[in-house]
Amino acid sequence: MFEGARRATQYELSCWSEGCDGYKGQALVLYQQVVSLQRKLFGPGDMSVEVTSECMGDVYERVGDLKTCTECFEEALRIKSETLGRHSLEVARLLRPVLSILPQQIAEFTVKEKKRRRKKKKKYVRK
Repeated sequence: MFEGARRATQYELSCWSEGCDGYKGQALVLYQQVVSLQRKLFGPGDMSVEVTSECMGDVYERVGDLKTCTECFEEALRIKSETLGRHSLEVARLLRPVLSILPQQIAEFTVKEKKRRRKKKKKYVRK
């Protein structure tokens, strides 16, 4: 019974997240509701939670929220590595999106750090 619900939910949510930008916000709300229900029904370490977290990470990446995207992928990675073992090919496959986000986060940090340093320099110049 639950397995069919898991598959149907993942299919419906993936259809929502593939749509235009307006649907991505709706998809995130639905994903958050689904993942909280899955944690209650199946436990926080269940593979259905992993799949939903991975999907949420994809949508957050499309929206541009890299911090939350990374958190979702890290949760999915933790569950998958605990369930399948850290040497599993599925764990390695999940590392790809996590590592692809890293350069973007470094670039954002670098830009923010440069702006912060410029402001700091301007303060010293004014005195």
